Amino acid sequence: MRLVPKHLSRIREDYTMSATQDMQQFMKTEQEKWDALNAHLTPQFEGQRAFVEHGFARYRTAYVGDPQAVYVPDPDVGEMDAMTGDSCSDDVRDFWRKHKDQNLRDVAPELWEEMAQESDGLAKALRDCGVKVIRNEECEYPEGIINNNDAWRGPKFCSIYGGPTYGRIIENYFMQIWECGPVRQYEFAMRNGTMELFKATPELQYRSMPYPEPDVNMRGVGNLAGVDNAAPKLFPNKQILFGWGLPDASLIPAAYDEKTCNDHTSAGNPMGGKFMMERIMQEAGFTSEEVFFDSNLTYHFDCVMMMIQEGLVGLPDTENFGLLQEQLPECLKDYEIMPIPLEDIARGASNAPTIGDGRILIDNRCTETMKRLEARGIEPVPVKYSTLWDTFNSGMDCSDAEIWRENDIA
Repeated sequence: MRLVPKHLSRIREDYTMSATQDMQQFMKTEQEKWDALNAHLTPQFEGQRAFVEHGFARYRTAYVGDPQAVYVPDPDVGEMDAMTGDSCSDDVRDFWRKHKDQNLRDVAPELWEEMAQESDGLAKALRDCGVKVIRNEECEYPEGIINNNDAWRGPKFCSIYGGPTYGRIIENYFMQIWECGPVRQYEFAMRNGTMELFKATPELQYRSMPYPEPDVNMRGVGNLAGVDNAAPKLFPNKQILFGWGLPDASLIPAAYDEKTCNDHTSAGNPMGGKFMMERIMQEAGFTSEEVFFDSNLTYHFDCVMMMIQEGLVGLPDTENFGLLQEQLPECLKDYEIMPIPLEDIARGASNAPTIGDGRILIDNRCTETMKRLEARGIEPVPVKYSTLWDTFNSGMDCSDAEIWRENDIA
């Protein structure tokens, strides 16, 4: 029997004790953060109906992101490169590289302060329009949320974008589509609150896409079953319109090939849309269509098409409205298409939450688009969101999750 020298044995014991103490301290700190977060958020969900009639219906309750954990993603990770490579400027991507995996509150406090003010401004604008806002106003997030993707060296949490990333509610279905790495874990942070939605809404059903593979090289939000939350738009009469980004129409066939479906799409692919409709929502009575848009304009469909009101949407003021097919989908055949200037598309004009009562929030720089809305009887509500848009190329509609949209209520 080989004996361990006493001094080595003591070193091992000291190391084991230190590691145990570190873990105990970590567990204590995490418990404190979870307890505070749950105590702050869960009551905001209590008694809350969860139902989205369609994307134009009266907006009644939103979950809105916050500035408590604004970490910058690495633009060269597979999914982030696919998303930003066609449309984001070199300056944006270089900024991400410089600050990747860092909390902007620590490394760029003045920039973070501007972002915090803009995020607060979005929450205020929604409240001023009569929308109930659920939001983390004060709590630090647990490390388990911030570092959820550490196993595959994926992005850290970016809490500003608490949009459909929380969950896409489609009528009485809580559809967890999952999202790109920086916000994929959003619903985890308020699971107790989510359970309150199910308590308050007996007819609410849960559905989920397959959770994306932990693959740092994967170009998308799932290999053969990837759908980005920005892709589906819910129209009246149970119609869903998916939008997929490609840099050129010649690449459309590749998007339908299992071997190449993620090679060129900016976020999600039609294979994922097909899986969602045929394997998850097949008994719910929905129909779906899909379009391809020019990902040189922007990377998300909700930054291309502005949902304004039933019968009216906005699309880029360019050839074929920025779509790569010549014909409009059937769900838009009776709709007026309001052209949106390309300079306003580049400022996030389309990424605009509609209130459903004739008002719509919009980036306050988009003055020409505001004039076009007013000419159609729509009241634009200007909100400053330029710092967030210019930093991340995601806007207000990426920052709020629709919990309740319904026109006629008792």
